[in-house]
Amino acid sequence: MNNINKSYLLWMLGFLGFSGVHRLYNRKVFTGVLWFVTFGLFGVGQFVDLFIIPRMVEEYNARLMFKRMFNQSSNHRMLTEQVSEGFVPSRVHQLLPDEAMDVGKTHVL
Repeated sequence: MNNINKSYLLWMLGFLGFSGVHRLYNRKVFTGVLWFVTFGLFGVGQFVDLFIIPRMVEEYNARLMFKRMFNQSSNHRMLTEQVSEGFVPSRVHQLLPDEAMDVGKTHVL
């Protein structure tokens, strides 16, 4: 998860000639490189970013949370489907009692 304070610190690197680092930090690669090459769109874009950094950070964090939730739900679904089809990964063998591994019986886990 990205931090607003860290984004503002990276924004300040624009005063040293490293504009756009805060955009790269928030995974806005195209505009980050553009800001770096044009010195923050000649300072105008860098100034505007002063006000929209919180929204950039919130947007990145929301995308990250959505991606994590999607990965967890799809991983859980895949494991559930594999167990119901009779395939049980080796790690599950260590966690379940022997009678739960009997594929012919219906067990609620």
